[in-house]
Amino acid sequence: MKVKCQVIEDLLPLYIDEVCSNESIVIVEEHLKECNICRDKLNGQKNEVIIDKNLINENLKSKEPFKKIKNSQRVRLELLGLLIISLVLMVIWGNSTLIWHSGANKFMEKFIGQPSNIIENSQYSYKGKKYRIILSAPKGSKDNLYLQCFQEKFGGLFYEPTYAASPGDCKSLYGMTMHFTNGSNDHFIIAYGYNKDFIANSYSVRNANNNNWVTEDISKKEYFLKIYTDIVYPEIIFKGKNGNDISTVFYGQ
Repeated sequence: MKVKCQVIEDLLPLYIDEVCSNESIVIVEEHLKECNICRDKLNGQKNEVIIDKNLINENLKSKEPFKKIKNSQRVRLELLGLLIISLVLMVIWGNSTLIWHSGANKFMEKFIGQPSNIIENSQYSYKGKKYRIILSAPKGSKDNLYLQCFQEKFGGLFYEPTYAASPGDCKSLYGMTMHFTNGSNDHFIIAYGYNKDFIANSYSVRNANNNNWVTEDISKKEYFLKIYTDIVYPEIIFKGKNGNDISTVFYGQ
């Protein structure tokens, strides 16, 4: 059966792309053996396909330098961003009192002015803020107490000193400080001290809400540190092992 050229022309794109059926392939190839016109059209369409593929490849290659330029520009912008952030952090750091998390001990030694021992290192949370409270004493001087309160910043990576207390001329064996927060009257109270020779069995503070006395056992503590939010400042009573009032021993001279 002789097939018309129009039918072959319709099949040629499928034949070139190799997606026509086996029967159609046989028909096309039998026709091409006898028809020069369709054979020329086949060759022409194949050339067009080759040209199209070459154009696509050339376009892709021509875009590669631009991709490299864009990638290079992106890298430069990222580096510039990091540089700006670093400069901002340096400015903030240079104009702040922040210290590294690991630098608290060195800060205390600088604050005291001599090598020191860290006696207590407590964490405390108050009104959504986290604090680090450090009690120190110079080496070789157990009763010379220094207290420093730090507020944690940036997830604990930095500390910001917020309150400090050092011994006065009276050489008191204890201290009681009020730490104010947020620039208001809102505060918590820290009681701390040195129970020299374990002379005190306990100390008591008075609850600000009901006036009841709250007693803390320090009979086995050489040093003590306790944080309160609801006691009467600065009332405190120390008692010895026999229950006698020895507060004047802690007050110093």
